[in-house]
Amino acid sequence: MRRLCLAWALLTACSDAREVAPPARDVPAALACVARHYGGTPRLVDDRWQLDLAGRRLLFDDGEVKSHEAWLARPDLEDTFRYRYPRGPDLRPADGDFDPGRSRHAGLLAATYGESEDEVRSALVPVDFLGHRIRVHEKVADRFRAVAGRLEPLRDRPDVGPYVRELGGTFHWRTIANTERLSPHAFGIAIDLNPARSAYFEWTPTWSGTYPMEIVEAFEKEGFIWGGRWAHFDTMHFEYRPELLDPSCYEGDRTQLDAGPGDDEGGGPP
Repeated sequence: MRRLCLAWALLTACSDAREVAPPARDVPAALACVARHYGGTPRLVDDRWQLDLAGRRLLFDDGEVKSHEAWLARPDLEDTFRYRYPRGPDLRPADGDFDPGRSRHAGLLAATYGESEDEVRSALVPVDFLGHRIRVHEKVADRFRAVAGRLEPLRDRPDVGPYVRELGGTFHWRTIANTERLSPHAFGIAIDLNPARSAYFEWTPTWSGTYPMEIVEAFEKEGFIWGGRWAHFDTMHFEYRPELLDPSCYEGDRTQLDAGPGDDEGGGPP
């Protein structure tokens, strides 16, 4: 019996040797941030961090040094934090390849919002957005309602109204133009405001940097990032990415899993 117990103990130790449940404070800050906002469990497997979420194992750092195009096409979780998302009243167009949030981890979005068009469609709910009936994912519907609540008192102002009077769209199962990557619109977490009042880098080489700050702030306070802060600008575009607006996700190399978000607005799992 003692030999059997010893053999079982050795077998168990060997099977667990490659996967380590780490102390909370050893988890990289950005990975802990993703787990805080999306759920899942960070694990250290073969000396590589990953996030176990909805049956997927999402690699945190694949060790690859990526060009800008590769960063857009196949980011790991860490890559999505390459550029710190800025906030504040400076709306001047960014330079170079400064595109915070334009790189999206497809596996994370699929695990959170749906693996297929049918799965996403089944989770869509209607939301009244400033007189428009839109369909968005049920996990972010309250955030869209909160943005609408912030903008409702401003919608008749001549400097705000024209931007929200017409919409470019919300849910649409499609890829991003000229790519094979799924758009955030495919997951029901993005909205385009009036295209006639917008600038897009593939339509025009430059833009003036003029956009109502109240609109940008209303979205950012609820966890949405704005495409106008990208060098490859898309000023009509807002998408729900609360992790990129959480300052604690960028500070230091390690953080505790149970640490609260750095910003009390727009936080929490979707």
